[in-house]
Amino acid sequence: MVYKQVVSDSYGYLLDKFSPYLVSRCWKKMRRRISHWAAQGFIYYLSKVEESRLRAVVPQTASSLRNDSNLSDRLLEMEGDASIQDVVMKICPAASVRSPLTSLLSACRAMPVLPRQEGRASLPGISALYNKATCFEFHHLLVATLLSYGKALDKFAAALNDHREQPNFPNLLDKTNDIWTCASLLWSIAYSRILENHLEILRKNGWLAAPTYKDYPTYFDFTTFERSKDQVITTADDDEQGGNEGQEIDALSAACQLSDLAEEDEDGNGGRTSASSAGGNTADLAGEDEEGGHEGEIKALCKDHTPVGLADVYHRWIRLQVDRWQATRKIISRLARSPAPVDFTLLAIRHIPPRLATSVMNPWSNTVRDLCNTAGIDSGPVIVALNARINKEASRQRCNPIFTKFFSETAMYSAGVHCEAVLASLLKYPGGGGDELRKHFEVWSPRSYRQGVRQLNMLHRMLMITK
Repeated sequence: MVYKQVVSDSYGYLLDKFSPYLVSRCWKKMRRRISHWAAQGFIYYLSKVEESRLRAVVPQTASSLRNDSNLSDRLLEMEGDASIQDVVMKICPAASVRSPLTSLLSACRAMPVLPRQEGRASLPGISALYNKATCFEFHHLLVATLLSYGKALDKFAAALNDHREQPNFPNLLDKTNDIWTCASLLWSIAYSRILENHLEILRKNGWLAAPTYKDYPTYFDFTTFERSKDQVITTADDDEQGGNEGQEIDALSAACQLSDLAEEDEDGNGGRTSASSAGGNTADLAGEDEEGGHEGEIKALCKDHTPVGLADVYHRWIRLQVDRWQATRKIISRLARSPAPVDFTLLAIRHIPPRLATSVMNPWSNTVRDLCNTAGIDSGPVIVALNARINKEASRQRCNPIFTKFFSETAMYSAGVHCEAVLASLLKYPGGGGDELRKHFEVWSPRSYRQGVRQLNMLHRMLMITK
């Protein structure tokens, strides 16, 4: 695949074909990220911005307008196939943020006349899409897209459960396409200049807030995202029931709390709050291919720095929702600039069915007893104290689900094989580790293209239908 502006139609076609596979492998993690209590808090606080107050602080015009062609092109494309209203706004559960986007779409149609500037990613300025007439429509679009993305994932989960009872692959594929429609729009928003401008306005006026767990019921009442009630004990695995998306969003939420305090200085403003206020080095990352490439984008996204300011925290959280598609784009961009062809090898890892946790895990008391014996500590009082605490927490009306696992006889253990573990095993056992290891994965290479396509299609259908 070659990713250049001149072959954008081919790139779009391939990405559309790849997106169902990406959804089939990553939908659980996508859903957990958008439905995390802090994520729902971010959406809730965004929804509280008032139209009259926002329009009052956004200038009518700006002296230094910046191109925002990636988002404008995407919105015009979606206007053409009616997917803004028929998918995004229709799925959105909050009628208050459904909007025809009249002024914003008019600004998008005017975007092609704006001159493109060399090196504009490092220049300050306001998106040509952002003004007094469009600001609240964009705000509606942002909140509606976040809500629709979460609800589309909920609908996919429900369709998958129904499909397992009574096969209905066309319905499942429709729900997959809805996720891609919402995710692709959110992706364009996440890497737009207008989002940076907008979040900075919200921060300066104190309209961004840090979510707190005690307010989760309020957030949930607004988003109406489904809550998972699966009784599963998991390992930390990206693609199965585990994963670290909770820690990622918890970290952003903690940064939110710190930023809330940092912004209470004598001037009422904090320090650096967004990529734009840091010099714009992460600005305008999408749609830069024909002028300057993605080198700046990759450096900016891979740079490890702690978010400072609520605008930057919200910005990072929105980008976190679409990192699967952004990672795909970065890989393709690098490959397009490679001086030599690059071969891909696909490892298809065999799925391990869930089993009763009691059949594969020792009771927690045995583990504590072994640890105490190793340290020369009497395990009796330790186990009694822990058991008392577990009972106390489990008796709470809104206890953390982990405590219910200690008493469940039906909890399931679900573990997936990490790709890093497979690669490490191949390094340790160059010959493949024998039949016992080899039977757990198959190798596909471009040299056996037709066979590989059949395997990939089979894997795709297996993931979409049986998992």
